Amino acid sequence: MPTLRLPSNKTEEAELRTLAQKGPYEVYKWIYGPDHFFTQSVGGKSWESLHVPDAATGACEILDSVKQLKRNRLDGSEFVRICFMTFAILLFIGELIVTKFLPNTSVTLSVSTLTFTFGISIVLFSVCASATYLFLRLRRD
Repeated sequence: MPTLRLPSNKTEEAELRTLAQKGPYEVYKWIYGPDHFFTQSVGGKSWESLHVPDAATGACEILDSVKQLKRNRLDGSEFVRICFMTFAILLFIGELIVTKFLPNTSVTLSVSTLTFTFGISIVLFSVCASATYLFLRLRRD
């Protein structure tokens, strides 16, 4: 997802309202940049052609949509980092569980123990990754 520019102070909000008077293209260009698909798709269009009553309403609707989009976006790198850390911790916990409840007495059991440990880790990882994803989404809302 591209970097979105949102007004961070009153001056930028005023600048965006002023640009909205020129049309939707200027608002999209300010938020997304001139080369973005959304910006290009509204080139040459008026607020009326987009079924928006006036520039102020149009700018507000666009900003609300972009803010909601940003809130719902999950940062992929943050999610991947948390998942890998969680997996490493769960692998360690799985190994502790296996060594406590299934003492290692032979080479055959050792291979089974490793497979069992990995299986436990995958199940725990799936549960924790799902919970982490939901937590991050709820936190952003």
